[in-house]
Amino acid sequence: MQFLHEHLLIFFQITLVCLILSISGFLLKKIILNKEDKKNVEENGLFGFVLIGFIALFINFFLPLNSPLNDIFIITIIFLGFKYKFFDQKKISLFKKIIITSLISYVFIIYSNVNRPDAFLYHLPYSKILNDDKIIFGLTNLHSRFGHISIYQYISSIFVSKIFSYNGVLIPISLVPSFFFIYCYKRFKSDFKNKDLRINSFITFIILIISFYSFSRYSGW
Repeated sequence: MQFLHEHLLIFFQITLVCLILSISGFLLKKIILNKEDKKNVEENGLFGFVLIGFIALFINFFLPLNSPLNDIFIITIIFLGFKYKFFDQKKISLFKKIIITSLISYVFIIYSNVNRPDAFLYHLPYSKILNDDKIIFGLTNLHSRFGHISIYQYISSIFVSKIFSYNGVLIPISLVPSFFFIYCYKRFKSDFKNKDLRINSFITFIILIISFYSFSRYSGW
């Protein structure tokens, strides 16, 4: 029973992160690009990584990405989703897209091999620093391992909160291939129906197949 409860909790957390990323992408398109797009959950999710990554980096110049701050940030994103009418769409369709994307992410997480040294040597220690302190210049002078980081550490760190606990470090990264797979599949499907774009559809299909092979090694990256 405990096992089932833990897996249901993880899946719920994945769906919530998926929704937040999709809302973030929607807000980026609407506010910055002046384009309203509620239906493309997977494309919005990819745009959401861009918005959240840069916001997290900007915040960390002044404040640590600690749990109370991250909770406020997450609640603010959801509030803005309501304010800008992200949820004014077919709820069943939105729910189905979120569930399908989350299922792919869930499979990545439960079948990942956690026995990987890189996370413990580089990524997790840096994420801990982001949660405890504002940006520290010259950190690589203390140890070169802190130079092996990316914007994803900021994205993961801002999801460490009371809502997601430390699962927030893992969940956002697992959603990258989920969004990407679905985006490529939909792009392939739409281009294939158009004779003028059929060449593009084959290229997209090749990219999708290569991505299936590459991203299946979730633990590796």
